[in-house]
Amino acid sequence: RTNKPLPIMNKPLALPLMALALALLSAPLRAQSAADSLGAGSEARSLFSIPEPQTRQSNISYRSQYFGIGGMRLGHTYLTPLNYGGKVYSYTSEHTRLGYRSLPEQRVARGSLFGYTPRTTDPRWLRHTLLNVDLASTKNPAGNGSIYSLTARYDWGRLRHISAGSWGRLAIGGSVVGLAGGMYSSRNGNNPGTLDMALSVGPSALYSLRFGPARLPLLLKAYAHTALLGLAFSQEFGETLYELYYFGQPSRRIYLTHPLKAPTGFVLTSVDVPVLDYFTLSVGYRWDYRRTELNHLSAYRHQHSLLIGVTTKILPLEGRRAADDHSTLVPF
Repeated sequence: RTNKPLPIMNKPLALPLMALALALLSAPLRAQSAADSLGAGSEARSLFSIPEPQTRQSNISYRSQYFGIGGMRLGHTYLTPLNYGGKVYSYTSEHTRLGYRSLPEQRVARGSLFGYTPRTTDPRWLRHTLLNVDLASTKNPAGNGSIYSLTARYDWGRLRHISAGSWGRLAIGGSVVGLAGGMYSSRNGNNPGTLDMALSVGPSALYSLRFGPARLPLLLKAYAHTALLGLAFSQEFGETLYELYYFGQPSRRIYLTHPLKAPTGFVLTSVDVPVLDYFTLSVGYRWDYRRTELNHLSAYRHQHSLLIGVTTKILPLEGRRAADDHSTLVPF
């Protein structure tokens, strides 16, 4: 018995059938791809559905950066019973923008690990951050001893507009303030330095007023904050950092602070002046006061500074399509 060869389909009929089979196989793949690239308000077909690429526009941010010089009076009974005074050099960075409001009804790719909720501008709220770095060089009344101080302070606040009119706009809220720094005395041999760390929360206020003609629009800003409740580090009298680190328990040197033990006050005011259409010059004043009474030790700082800097308005663009939608504006 001989095996007969299978009939071979002729080429003119095979090509159309192969094209039809490929089309039928690719149709589910295209449907799945379209289902997995989802737009606003869509439900995900799977846990790994990918939203459509888009450009997410953020709110305009006002960023002011200053350099300052002023005077400081300070004292710390751990180092000396005398008051010291001298110059202080400062760097200040202030960042303010409107808040956001989420849009849950427009959530993209619900049920997917990559889904997200779109947001829009919420003019009722402000987000305000402030960074201050101060370097001070002070002397005692006799001029034969120096204390050097380095301090960094960061404010993070969320405020709500409560009033607006021809007299300006006022926002009230709260801020979390972190502070870290230290002092070094040139006269103390065994205990020459102190460490200052604190974390507090308290009320804040931000006021702004636009005035002036269209050819010279001016902006007045004023920020104020005081601490209401917090935590602070304080050494014991005569205790060196070496003894504290090797023989003590640093966690037991952290104390609760409030306005009776640690009164504070901070004010930053500035005026923005546009220099034609080139840049915005900012001139300001800063007042900073802090006193603590902890562990039978008294420490205080009192500072006045004049500031000068520039203010820029930044419009961040986010998303996978930001570079394509603004290809003529991006450097890469």
